[in-house]
Amino acid sequence: MTDSHILIIGGTGFIGKYLSKSLKAHGFKNILAISRKEQLADVSSKKSIEPFIAKADFVINMAGLVSFSKKNPKKLLDINNQGALNVLYLCEKYPNVKKLIHISSTASFGFNEQAVSEETFFDWKNHKHLGYSYSKFLPNKQIN
Repeated sequence: MTDSHILIIGGTGFIGKYLSKSLKAHGFKNILAISRKEQLADVSSKKSIEPFIAKADFVINMAGLVSFSKKNPKKLLDINNQGALNVLYLCEKYPNVKKLIHISSTASFGFNEQAVSEETFFDWKNHKHLGYSYSKFLPNKQIN
């Protein structure tokens, strides 16, 4: 198992660096962390990430754009929605990928006066203007 090829997409940030370090400490040898900056890998382009996923046994997707600006909603959707779907579809395409772990923001569950969990229902009809949160929610809606 420690010889497995682990791909961490969006893995050069704060959490990704700690995750890579922890995996190495547990004996994993083949860890590749990619991001838009370091590897020219952009989740909004299947062609850009496909070569990396094609070689992976396990994929951990943490890619995302955090933005509460209303300036570029298309970029939010390209990365947070289409990017997540691109990773999912490519993992389905390659049988060598044994597991996909998708790490997202709790913002994808909406908000509530009580604790929010995976089972929390949130009606997005009147809240689509919350661009970041809605962009994180959309992949769930499209695959369910």
